[in-house]
Amino acid sequence: MKKFFAGLITGIIVAISFTAFAAVQLKVVPNPYPVYINNVKSDVSGYNINGSTYLKTTDFKSAGLDVKYNKNKKQIEVKSTTTGLTNNNSGTTGNNQNPVFLYEGDAKDTTYRGYKAILYNGDTFINAVEFLKKLKMTIKYNTKQDSYQFYKNEVKILETLNSTSEYYIVYENRPYFNVKFLGEYLEG
Repeated sequence: MKKFFAGLITGIIVAISFTAFAAVQLKVVPNPYPVYINNVKSDVSGYNINGSTYLKTTDFKSAGLDVKYNKNKKQIEVKSTTTGLTNNNSGTTGNNQNPVFLYEGDAKDTTYRGYKAILYNGDTFINAVEFLKKLKMTIKYNTKQDSYQFYKNEVKILETLNSTSEYYIVYENRPYFNVKFLGEYLEG
């Protein structure tokens, strides 16, 4: 009889242990939400564990990014916490400023002389892609001088001195150039 009770007690303990283990089991599925980095859908992997989404935020933080969940859109948004590269151009005004990064809703959409444009802080900026196509120009970014260089027929005709909004901003991951800077080149 003692063996029966010992076996019964052991069985009950084992059954309770398995029940307790089953209660804390995690439900892990691939992340069902899209991840956006600077308003561009990204291929970042993550997991949803018991209804919570987990991404390696250390990877994002080390890249100078901020991670937030947008409840209204039901999406994860990652935005830059820095505003660009350090300005190493010795020909600058000494402000050592970085480019301005804008996102949807930060500026007002408009047009300027037939170009897609935005209004920001009282200045008008035009879409670089449209401008370059129409005038058959090419553009290069000089990382050493932190400047954009405009070429027509392989001859440099225009260059930004630094990355301030006096010259350009980045709106929805595309460069937009200040019409004050482009001036006569807008005449075509």
